[in-house]
Order: sequence, then structure tokens, then C-alpha cells
Amino acid sequence: MAAKKTVKNRAYSLGELHTKAVRRKAELRRKTKWGRWTLDRSELTLTHTHDHHRYEVDLAECTSSAGVLDWIFQLHEKTWMTPKDMRDLIEALSYIVDPQKTLCSFGHESATGKTAVTSRLEDFRSGKL
Repeated sequence: MAAKKTVKNRAYSLGELHTKAVRRKAELRRKTKWGRWTLDRSELTLTHTHDHHRYEVDLAECTSSAGVLDWIFQLHEKTWMTPKDMRDLIEALSYIVDPQKTLCSFGHESATGKTAVTSRLEDFRSGKL
């Protein structure tokens, strides 16, 4: 016989929700590591480190869907790239570039994508994001 799961429902006040949102935003702002990938906010690079090898992705080249895809497929061919490394890279690019919002909503290239990503990268560099 399967055990019953207990679900606790709780209503939160607007103040509590606001506090949770502020804390979550602060946690995300500090995120700089995804597996072996590390974000360098000052240089705007993602660096893969394994053993004594380093490989950098220049985020300034990720201001279009084609630029992001180029990096993904280029790195897919590397013999040292594991499936987990690829998932971590995609998660990092999703967090940093936010391509669904800035580059290609609903399967269409955004006319303002380059500007939106460049602005977002500057926000990362300055610590706003």
C-alpha cells in the first residue's frame, strides 16, 4: 500500500512574497558556477575548467541565436565535452543570455536581440543581475 503524501498549503502575505522574491533575486545574482563552467563577470566569459585545461566562451559573441548555436555546436564536437558539461553550458547560457526572452521568442529572431543581450551582459558586469 502506497504511503500518502502530506501537502501543506499555506497562504503568504504580500510582504512575505516580496521578501522571498528579493532573496531569490539576490541568490541568482550571485550565481557564477554551473558544473565546470564559471562566469567571469568582469570579462564576460564562461570558462570550462577540467584538469589543467581551460576553454573560454566569449559571451559578446552570443548576441544572436546564430552566435549561441555556433558555440553550442562547436563545443558539442569537443572530445572532452561530456553530456553534463553540455547541459551545464546550456543552463548557464539560458541564465545569462535568456535567449527565449532576448533572442528568439516563438521561433522568430528578435529585431532587438543584440541590443537586449548586450544590455543584459552589461548588467551582469555591473552586478545589477
